[in-house]
Amino acid sequence: MGVIVGFKAGAKDKTSSKKIDDSSTPKTLNIPTAGISYYPSYAAGDFALAQQRFHYASGLEKAKTREDRRQAAKDREAYGGLVHLDLSDPELVLEIDQIDAFVLRVTGHPHAWLAAWSYREYVRCIVTSGDLNAQEYVDQAYAAAISVG
Repeated sequence: MGVIVGFKAGAKDKTSSKKIDDSSTPKTLNIPTAGISYYPSYAAGDFALAQQRFHYASGLEKAKTREDRRQAAKDREAYGGLVHLDLSDPELVLEIDQIDAFVLRVTGHPHAWLAAWSYREYVRCIVTSGDLNAQEYVDQAYAAAISVG
């Protein structure tokens, strides 16, 4: 059994100044939670920090502080294969498995915790997006999250 989340009727699309067409926007989404792993609250912070470290170490984002630059250099040395990206490739596709592998190595947390956290974060974004395919995306994310166990 899932939680039902409603969209606000007549809400503006966050990516434009247009109003969302109420006739085609789903009013509710079924957000399944059965089989989604529990994770402790401290793990959420660990996952967010580790993802940020990936972005800095891979060069996707420029580290802003001296401490972050030092950590990025250490991460490149320790996890070079996991953070290596060819940023000159205009067709670069970032694989979530690459980020997940880094996050799991850095945090040492179980994969099921990461899958549960990722699912919840993804759903949080999708619910507010107003995307017409939101239910399809939620269902796909759910299937991926429970497949980890």
